[in-house]
Amino acid sequence: MRYEEYIQSPEWQKRRKILLIEHGSKCALCPRTCELHVHHLNYERLGHERAEDVMVLCARCHNDLHYALRKYPATEKMVRLCLPVTRDEYEKARGEL
Repeated sequence: MRYEEYIQSPEWQKRRKILLIEHGSKCALCPRTCELHVHHLNYERLGHERAEDVMVLCARCHNDLHYALRKYPATEKMVRLCLPVTRDEYEKARGEL
């Protein structure tokens, strides 16, 4: 199944809810607890994601992350090594983008 199809599937919706709970239902970068997305750090276990395969981000941080990855290409492994950051570090970095 293609990624786009999977994200629309009932299986993903169920898995997404479980992953949100496992991550504490809050953004990994800021204190937001609403408009949460589950960002894949890798696609190795697509359909059988583990908590370490994803990160929970609010819509704003998710957009910022994708922007940063387009501007400064990095592997998802590098993204994982850089996170989590403190709120102060996040706000400073956000201001520099």
